[in-house]
Amino acid sequence: MNVIWKECELVMLSTKDKTKIYLHESLGLNYFLHGIDKINHQVAAQHLHTTSNDVINDGDVIIEQTGLGYMEPTIATKENMAVKEHIRRCRKVIASTDRLLGRKKNYRISKKGETLHQDTRGTYEWISSIGKIPKSFIKEYCKLGGVDKVLVEYIKESLQYCNSSSKELTLKVDKDNTINIKPLVPKLFTIKEVKSIIRKHSDFISDTIDYDGISSATTAIGIPEWDDTKFIKDNII
Repeated sequence: MNVIWKECELVMLSTKDKTKIYLHESLGLNYFLHGIDKINHQVAAQHLHTTSNDVINDGDVIIEQTGLGYMEPTIATKENMAVKEHIRRCRKVIASTDRLLGRKKNYRISKKGETLHQDTRGTYEWISSIGKIPKSFIKEYCKLGGVDKVLVEYIKESLQYCNSSSKELTLKVDKDNTINIKPLVPKLFTIKEVKSIIRKHSDFISDTIDYDGISSATTAIGIPEWDDTKFIKDNII
């Protein structure tokens, strides 16, 4: 079992709920532990959602991005997952400040001295299918004025099958269902590291050119084209 930090994205959406995050049209983002009772046209309450490119399954909380921006979070169903164009625009919500998202009843017998909710079916507690965002990170998020990219801690597990094995990523949460998250800080390089990367890139380009001096991959007008995206991921990010 290995722990890795996976790149994820944050989506902030306005809400009518009483939250800890408020966006002022002049002062920007602010964190209030107990929220604000009086809201005016200059201040809007916000919810923060952590999203990932994890595989979306039936029942997951998702956010769709359209040309008009992000839509309100919804639940993935077999019906909307069947629409490829729709699901391609969606990301899975893995944690949120909105504790009503992904909430469901977990029926069980109460322990001694414990008080649970009750309905006609029996006693239950509310549980959530998505994680919580730490208060410390929410404060930092507001202090930074908002960030788009973050790193979230996952567990990489090796699964053994009959004749094969595979590795699977699982979101790491604590006993309180809180995730581990931190801002994605741009990497700084020394001059020596930059020179090394430049040399590697020159070798990378040379390897894509055949003996006649022609790139193995060209654009429509014959200009050599290299997969710089892969090179950047392998050597810089």
